[in-house]
Amino acid sequence: MPGHTTHQPHGSGIRGLSVQFNLDQLGGKFTRLFPKGKQQFEESDLERLADAMKGDGNVKDGADAEESHIPSAYTYFGQFVDHDTTFDPETFAQQKADPKGIIDFRSPRFDLDNLYGRGPSDQPYMYDMIKLVEGDPMADVARTKNAHDLPRAKTLNGDAHRAIIGDPRNDENAIVSQLQGVFIRFHNRLVDLNPNKTFEEVQELVRWHYQWIVIHDFLPRIVRNHILDDVSQAIIDLSESFETRPPHFSIYKDKEAKLPVEFSVAAYRLGHSMVRPGYRVNENISPLPIFNAANPQAGLNAFGDFPKVWTIDWQRFVDLGKGPSPETPTDRVQRAYKIDTSLVEPLSDLPKSVAGSEAEGDRRLASLAFRNLLRGQKLGLPTGQEAAKKMGVTPLDDDEILIGAAEDGSQPGTNGKKIRDIGKAFAKRCPLWVYILAESRKNFYDHGQAQLGAVGGRIVAEVFLALLSKDPNSFFSVAPDWKPTLGTGGKFTLSDMINIAIP
Repeated sequence: MPGHTTHQPHGSGIRGLSVQFNLDQLGGKFTRLFPKGKQQFEESDLERLADAMKGDGNVKDGADAEESHIPSAYTYFGQFVDHDTTFDPETFAQQKADPKGIIDFRSPRFDLDNLYGRGPSDQPYMYDMIKLVEGDPMADVARTKNAHDLPRAKTLNGDAHRAIIGDPRNDENAIVSQLQGVFIRFHNRLVDLNPNKTFEEVQELVRWHYQWIVIHDFLPRIVRNHILDDVSQAIIDLSESFETRPPHFSIYKDKEAKLPVEFSVAAYRLGHSMVRPGYRVNENISPLPIFNAANPQAGLNAFGDFPKVWTIDWQRFVDLGKGPSPETPTDRVQRAYKIDTSLVEPLSDLPKSVAGSEAEGDRRLASLAFRNLLRGQKLGLPTGQEAAKKMGVTPLDDDEILIGAAEDGSQPGTNGKKIRDIGKAFAKRCPLWVYILAESRKNFYDHGQAQLGAVGGRIVAEVFLALLSKDPNSFFSVAPDWKPTLGTGGKFTLSDMINIAIP
């Protein structure tokens, strides 16, 4: 697939940090919340754990027992947010040539530099006056008209391939690619609705509404409410503001915006477990697998052209108020899979466009779970139990750390394997990423929703609020009592944004 040599392979690291260099020597924009882990695992143990996390690979057209309460659009919104906060303007080739230079990348902020790049003066080819350039038209479907692909570079024979966007990773699959297109349309729509505003004024409007979605819509879907309230009651209670309810940081201590490795390499990799094996994108296309390593044209792989008939009907990914009532098996909001200790099968056999050429020499690196575990080890992450103790939280018992999908109607242990039975090395020593997923899995059986718990939820919530509060241009810093001017009744959600972008 085109473009796979110019981005860092998925799951291979955190942006701006090479695996061959020590985080504590490089510094830069990364930090630690906790001391380095004390012990290492054998790679064979990590491989067995990754294999045990391998879940379902069957593409379904209808509800199934592993679905969560979260609409699937938030899986890819979360990926979009990750790419926004970890923007790196260097190519993968440049990173390998000058690894120490990669620490000098933009500060992590919810500022949409994956959308705006370096702006119209520095990257004018991304802009048409103050609007963002759109690509070739996509096919119309019943509930999505006038959609466009991303703008793409042309080869000598005229074939379109690489997306010309602020962050090439937002072309990784056809879903996040088209979500980038929604953000482009949202910006352009606000230009039309505000003809007297400058580019900077429209950009601020877009950014603040996006920040509102991140904090007040996305975060409450993935983290338990009592954890959010302990950070700030203004997250859930929209009658409050961050001026009256400033956030309380118990573990995030940096004075400037930095990304903790415990967040980047563990807690915020929750989205990998939310991916479905496949999706129905519109009424004309049968469900497609998220990735197809053997035949990229048969899966939602991207980093290049994909069929223009794959136009996403966003009502199938989040409720826009346009669907049938009652829903049908083939016309429904597809739900994300639960945040648990299971990753669907296509993520254990990533295509080359995603995994990179490094997986050709070591097939274990085609497994996203193994890549995550290996990365956490190389960066010296603490175990989940070590992190819990540092936070003053009672660690999960080994019997509570179960590997496998959390399915509706099942009992906690009937479809899960105790981690200590996978390998003696994991007794009271669970890799942080897996521990955080196990917390969420347990929350499903204990509380009815698979949401991040005491360790994972606290890390994600504090980092999100820290990045927002340390950005001098965010609504938190400029106007902490600001409320959305779009949406209704002071509320603004991802659904509202899509409905404005696609009227």
